[in-house]
Amino acid sequence: MKKIHNKKMLRIKTVDFGGSAPKFMMIFFWKGEKIKLKTLYIFFVTLFFIFLPQFLLAEDQLPIAKLVQLANQGDIESQILLGDKYALGEKVQQDYSKAIMWYQKAAENGSIKAQIWLGFEFEKGVSIQKSYSKAFKWYSRAAKQGDNFAQLSLGYFYMKGLHVQRDYENAQYWFKESARQDNMDALYNLGYMAYNGL
Repeated sequence: MKKIHNKKMLRIKTVDFGGSAPKFMMIFFWKGEKIKLKTLYIFFVTLFFIFLPQFLLAEDQLPIAKLVQLANQGDIESQILLGDKYALGEKVQQDYSKAIMWYQKAAENGSIKAQIWLGFEFEKGVSIQKSYSKAFKWYSRAAKQGDNFAQLSLGYFYMKGLHVQRDYENAQYWFKESARQDNMDALYNLGYMAYNGL
């Protein structure tokens, strides 16, 4: 191993901390073969104070006003978190109309989770007014993005004729799409249709 004597060397290494944290350039100063401990100490102390707020204030712990600000800027996770909070009455007064509003914003931005939530809620009509047409709309969007639960639900809508005309061919198509992702309910429904000649 080649030794370095009486020369300063700058070694730079990029470190990816994952998540939303930016990549950081670690800088090591060498003199001979010894690391300057003071430099490393300053580096790690600086790093600690840079990233500490990110760990202490995770997105789901942010104040409601900050979440609203982020959500209005189009942040999908903030929109979903606000939907969750208004649906559950967590740190805010329970309000399903506001929950739906925020879930719809997230769903329009492509969130499968929000699309599934809306589809399920509109299908069952427990906390909001039942609407098979709206349930079908949101399940369709999630199904086209490859979600197996949404695909299963679309198959069920076609098999039972909910909102749409009963169509066994389309029902089988969506059950098969869901079954390809090992959804056991979809496999059961395909067996049921085959057994009954549907």
